[in-house]
Amino acid sequence: MPVAAKNLLFELLSVFALVFSILILVSVGGRFSGYVEEVVNGRIPIELLWTVLVLRLPEFVVLVIPLGLFLSIVVTLGRYHSEQEFSVLVMGGLSPLRLFGWLASIVVPLTLIVAFLSFWVTPDFVGQFEKIMSETKASDSINQLPANVVKTFDNGKKMVFVKGIDTENHQLDNIVYGSVDGPHLEFATAQSINIAEYPELSTRALLLTNGEYLTLNLETGDLLNAAFEEFQHRIDKIPVVAKFNESSIHTVNLDLSKPSHLSEFQWRVSLPIMTLIVSLLGIGIAKVPPRRGRYSQIAPGLTLFVLYIASVVIGRNMTDWMPALGAYALTILHLVFLIFGLVLLRKSWLPT
Repeated sequence: MPVAAKNLLFELLSVFALVFSILILVSVGGRFSGYVEEVVNGRIPIELLWTVLVLRLPEFVVLVIPLGLFLSIVVTLGRYHSEQEFSVLVMGGLSPLRLFGWLASIVVPLTLIVAFLSFWVTPDFVGQFEKIMSETKASDSINQLPANVVKTFDNGKKMVFVKGIDTENHQLDNIVYGSVDGPHLEFATAQSINIAEYPELSTRALLLTNGEYLTLNLETGDLLNAAFEEFQHRIDKIPVVAKFNESSIHTVNLDLSKPSHLSEFQWRVSLPIMTLIVSLLGIGIAKVPPRRGRYSQIAPGLTLFVLYIASVVIGRNMTDWMPALGAYALTILHLVFLIFGLVLLRKSWLPT
């Protein structure tokens, strides 16, 4: 491989690594803050925080790789154009086909990675994520009892309110418990709470310690008030019914006769195709006009990329709206942007 090709690829790979790292940190960081809020609100157990985040990671990567590749090509070739190095390479015999051959050593492996993630890894991870979230919603774990929020069980028939959480001692303090069963009303306060497991009965029980207990019959008016050292009340487990959408179905199991499955399949195919086409678009739009800075093409490039990805998303949804047209929408979109990329490439090779 010529020295010029090695220098170009090294710079391109360095820029890609930097851009990819920044984009991943931004995208994952935004999602992480959202999941932290879910943990604080008691919707996700804290021990599942990192598991949930890892399961969502492939969805970010398959979108960040095309964008990172596109920006790295625009930035790298933009510098070559602004400093006239690209003109020197062209005068030395560099052709579009030869440039494609140089870039293929980076573009092709990244495209294969996107295809692997899109077709196999992402559906599996999404399925695991949805299963965990379904189980979490159906769970009555003590770890999900948030402070200063009323937590209900058994379709609202039972409730628990926690005033404070001692994270060091794993203890919930100042507990208020209530239960309604027909005309019977139960009410209790306690210093601490836990959940007792009874696997043989497939049930759980709220276990309150050191408090006061009150029961009232609304029909007869009978009232009972007593102090207790330990009080427990059964909580029936809620059956876990996981709801899976098309994005969690393995590619080989997609039924292309269904519009929603066809839309999902086209989306998965579009991601590696888009990776190839954006590399062509990046080469074409990277040429810096006279008296412009080396980074002047980033804004037009991002506009073009956003237009491309937005068109692909609309084309994907069109399969659900208009199945007859949607089956060909993404193919037409990719062809349009491919032709546009070839036009930009031809224009970039013309003298300024």
